Amino acid sequence: MKRAIIFLTVCHWVGLGFAQSPRSIDHAIRILEKNCSDSLKAEIRITDADKLPDLFYPWSGENETLMDFTSNEKELRYQKYYAKRGIHYKRNIEVITLIAFKRYLNGIPINHDSLVNYYRKVDEKWEYEDENRYTVDSIRGMYIPKDILDCFTQFDSFWNDSTKTDIKSMSEMDFATASHFGIGLWIRNNWQLWGGSRLSEYFHDKDVFHPDSMSWIILVSYHRYLNGEDIRLEEQLDERKR
Repeated sequence: MKRAIIFLTVCHWVGLGFAQSPRSIDHAIRILEKNCSDSLKAEIRITDADKLPDLFYPWSGENETLMDFTSNEKELRYQKYYAKRGIHYKRNIEVITLIAFKRYLNGIPINHDSLVNYYRKVDEKWEYEDENRYTVDSIRGMYIPKDILDCFTQFDSFWNDSTKTDIKSMSEMDFATASHFGIGLWIRNNWQLWGGSRLSEYFHDKDVFHPDSMSWIILVSYHRYLNGEDIRLEEQLDERKR
């Protein structure tokens, strides 16, 4: 009797563990339809495809439905469903799912096979980028500078003259400190200093390994560059090594 109770309890919890991992895209749409509020559905209807997952927790809001579909630790049945179709990256699975749900909400044909064919190519591109991330010039559509001077070129391209004047008027310490969780965080994430890129490899070759140190050197150097000063790169590298 005790063994039977234990067996049923385990089965119950296993069942709960898979309850929100859909069997198919149709099942996923039914789960989303049930769990998304009317206000979230309204946002989904008008949001661009690649931004759709950002409407869900942990990126935004409290709705955790999408988190139950996939896992970083094990391949759930929904991930297996897409693995058979050549889609392996969680983000692509989420985007396909939410585009299909958006089309469902807007009364538009879903064309799931077409979505899968498109994102299979995206998946293959991402796999190539990950396998060659220390040499490719872009990752996930973001250009990756090859060295410190290339960083300056990128900053110059997206900051206007008034922003540059504001930066120049600050002390380098104030600029680097104030920017650590602004542009500094953007640098670390988008230039793949945590995940690895040709820019992180540039710093690794100079014995600087922590992304915080890399972004600090980039910011201080850019401030000096704008003010026409010697960036004293070797001196900065010596201070931040290892």
